[in-house]
Amino acid sequence: MPFLSFPSDVILGIALMLDLAEAVVLLSTCTMLREYSFEKSFWLSALDRVRGVQMHPIAVPVGQDLSNLTAVEIREAGLRTNRLMKNWSAKYPTPESVRAMHMDPMTEIIVIPGTNLLISHCQGFVACWDIATELCVGRLPLDPDFIVNSASFEEYGKAMLGVLFGNGLTISVSAVCVDYHDCGAVSISLVVAHSFQLPQQRQFSVASQVVVDHSQVRVIAATFESLVNVYYLLSVSFSGEARIIENIFETTQSIGRIPPIFRILFPNHDGVDFLRRLYDHADIAHVPTRTTAKPSTSKVQRRIPISFGLHTNYTPAAPIASVVNVAKDHPKNIVEFWHAVPTLDGGLAITDVYSHGFDWPNDYPVVGASGVYTLHSFIDPRTPRNEGVGHMLTLFRYIPGGAPIIRELWIRAKLNIEEGRLALDDHLGIILLLRRDGLLHIVSYA
Repeated sequence: MPFLSFPSDVILGIALMLDLAEAVVLLSTCTMLREYSFEKSFWLSALDRVRGVQMHPIAVPVGQDLSNLTAVEIREAGLRTNRLMKNWSAKYPTPESVRAMHMDPMTEIIVIPGTNLLISHCQGFVACWDIATELCVGRLPLDPDFIVNSASFEEYGKAMLGVLFGNGLTISVSAVCVDYHDCGAVSISLVVAHSFQLPQQRQFSVASQVVVDHSQVRVIAATFESLVNVYYLLSVSFSGEARIIENIFETTQSIGRIPPIFRILFPNHDGVDFLRRLYDHADIAHVPTRTTAKPSTSKVQRRIPISFGLHTNYTPAAPIASVVNVAKDHPKNIVEFWHAVPTLDGGLAITDVYSHGFDWPNDYPVVGASGVYTLHSFIDPRTPRNEGVGHMLTLFRYIPGGAPIIRELWIRAKLNIEEGRLALDDHLGIILLLRRDGLLHIVSYA
């Protein structure tokens, strides 16, 4: 019986039994089968499996309801997802394009996955750029003392930024909302700002990045009292309710190579807060309970003894690895993937830890993290595979239970990324490299 004579639901059912790449090839073999590639029901099922089973981001914005897309839009997202998966699974992934644009210089950058939008921030402002049109589509002046150091994407169309300032006696926290429902005219507003006045006899230091979700903003402060560190969890809700929780860590608990990880639950709070400690430093990360939501992505410079070198911590944009830790520990650089899950008694258990060492030639690697992918860059001292100059990026794909899959991403361009900032959009397969002078290189793999 000829294959094309089967009923349409049988053909689509067979296509859905294949992985995405095989299904796309099948539906591209002739004009009749190509018509099935415009079936919205096929792409709804195929992309749901890619995201839920294969643990790969799909080419739509964070939190996007696929059922709201048109048949043409969801097909385009599916084909781009397929191109990216095929490219990044190849032995040597190849950029589809490399281009450049000019934007704010000397800034940090945060990508909004799946949107072509990039948040640029430094002391004094937060801005949003559309890398498709190369236009600044939103800008908000900020107090120069405020520092943006986290982002959360828990609600479709909104990015929440955590903002922080501390001077030892006062710690100020804020939340900035970037509304991108209209990507052509992004709205940026200050949602909440609150200052904690601390006792005059105590000198506090900020021990954590600020974390913000759709309901409140939090930060950890620490002080040295009676020969021990005392930690305070400071939080303020969007409705204005402020709280201070003292002694969130047991002072007698020993500190080993893997820091203790705790969980704090708040009443009527959608998600859990992960807290962990290393020496005199504490980190906090929020993981929502909603499966479609995404916790914050943050970067923290550790306050640790100089002999341990530079430690950089990330809380990924999906609860696959609870913690990705990058440490410059001479003579190697260490990348650690930690996976923590809640226990029945309300605590947390580390179920999987994987470490990978690198002989990075530069002292301070530029690092970016997003979703199940973690990206690292360094100046490659080896002879390039092709003539000319270039930069090597290392892409990790990590799923608990096994070793990360590592791919080398070779970019044949002089990007000077050791001087600038790096961001990864693993939904669209775009790597963004911002130089200090404001020249943004856009490297697309799909």
